[in-house]
This record gives sequence, C-alpha cells and structure tokens, in this order.
Amino acid sequence: MHTFYQPYPHEFQWTKDHPQEQVIGEPSRPILTRNQLRSDGDMCMYALTVSTIELKNVKEAMADPAWIESMQEELLHFKRMDVWVLVPT
Repeated sequence: MHTFYQPYPHEFQWTKDHPQEQVIGEPSRPILTRNQLRSDGDMCMYALTVSTIELKNVKEAMADPAWIESMQEELLHFKRMDVWVLVPT
C-alpha cells in the first residue's frame, strides 16, 4: 500500500445494529432498493390508468372531477389538432 493512501478509519467497518435514534423511517419495514421503489411506482401508475370504474349516468360523471378533467383534456386536444369545431348553443 502506498504511503500517500491513508484510508479513513471507518472505511472498512460494518455496523449491523444502528442506534434507534439514527434510523430514518419505520425500522420494522423491509429495506427497498431504488429499483424496487421505481417498479412500485410504475405499478401504481399502471393501476391508475387501467381503472375500471364506470360512471352510471351523466349526473355521476358531472360530479366526478377526474372525468371532468379528462373531458377538458380531450376537448383541448381536439381544438389543438383542429379536428373539431365547437358550435355555441
């Protein structure tokens, strides 16, 4: 080993049990890697996009903020792509 390389004293030490006050989060939960966290998020997004909730009538639809937002987004796309002309009533 070169004399200019001086490892930190803690570099090769491993601690199995940390003090409770140094633990961030819930100690009883299993440890998740970043990849596992990403795949959990992907699964949540998939579940949200394939939701099978069907509204029974227009009254339910008009009371559902998610439905209203979806319809507004759809109309915006129609307007942006210039494929539909809205006629005032």
